[in-house]
Amino acid sequence: MATQTSTGFVTTLSPAPDPTQTYFDTALLMNSEYYLFHSRWASKRSLSKRQGKNIILRRYALFAIAAGQLVEGEPPGGKTLSNTDFQATLVQFGDFVALTDFAEFTQADEVLNVAVDKLGRQAGYTMDAVDRDVAVAGTGNVIFSNGTARTSISTIVDGNDLDRLIRSLQEDGARMMIKGSAAQSGQGTFPTMPGYPCITDPAVYMDLQNLSGFRSVETYKSGGGTFEGEMGRYKNLVFFVAPDPDNLGAGAKVFNSGGAASAVIDNTSGTADVHIILAFGEEGFTQVPLNGESTGTIMKKLGSAGTADPLNQVQTVGWKNTSTRLRTNENWLGRIECGASL
Repeated sequence: MATQTSTGFVTTLSPAPDPTQTYFDTALLMNSEYYLFHSRWASKRSLSKRQGKNIILRRYALFAIAAGQLVEGEPPGGKTLSNTDFQATLVQFGDFVALTDFAEFTQADEVLNVAVDKLGRQAGYTMDAVDRDVAVAGTGNVIFSNGTARTSISTIVDGNDLDRLIRSLQEDGARMMIKGSAAQSGQGTFPTMPGYPCITDPAVYMDLQNLSGFRSVETYKSGGGTFEGEMGRYKNLVFFVAPDPDNLGAGAKVFNSGGAASAVIDNTSGTADVHIILAFGEEGFTQVPLNGESTGTIMKKLGSAGTADPLNQVQTVGWKNTSTRLRTNENWLGRIECGASL
């Protein structure tokens, strides 16, 4: 077990400079802001405690249209209900930090507050990445920027890719999750159409800004209806840019070296990195938290371990999440796999 001591986290926490020589700023440096980019677009279905660890979600198929005329006095053949079941199993994620009493007494930083803040951010990054990886593994409505496979990708996104993504989602009846708005009286403002939320990374966003028909958020934000983190729109697509702060493995999905050999676009060792634009239709992706236990902070005070901590020297703080997630309609999720400019 890695324990926070007076000299460090798992490795070493730099000691404060001599206060007689250098002013020590006790305010913590800000971390990059991160929204729950993927989790926020999931439909939510909770599972009550003591109801088992598995959940089955059921969808009934639509009936074909009844186009044939009725014959007087004769009932039609009728229909039989048909359903598709989706099963998922609860799993748990979590982490913790152990702190000594000596570290708490001697460090200039309030290390318990620091630990709680960083663990909270870790929990958010982790669960958003878990949701991302399930959603991005969908099998319906996959658009490759060139060719028919990820391994052949060597070009950046273009308007045709975006149009095909919109068309495929609409043809499959995916409902849009974001409303449109009218143009405002300010010069240069534009109306917006309803749209599908799309998650991508800063590299692809740079290319999107150069496409005809793309509108940056400042051209329509005064019209209202924008979401936190929204960066721009293209027709029925609404873009959110999800970075990966400090290369934690969070943010929009990127398959490094996943494409074809190329030296003219973003690449790793000469092989194109494949970037993802992930689009959500309503109820295409579902998150199932355990009711009352989805994400919680767990603190163990000094001495709470009993004889394992006889001198009240160690306390811990951590988080734990109990949930599951699943794609509940492959055709109501969509994605573009593309390269990005250098």
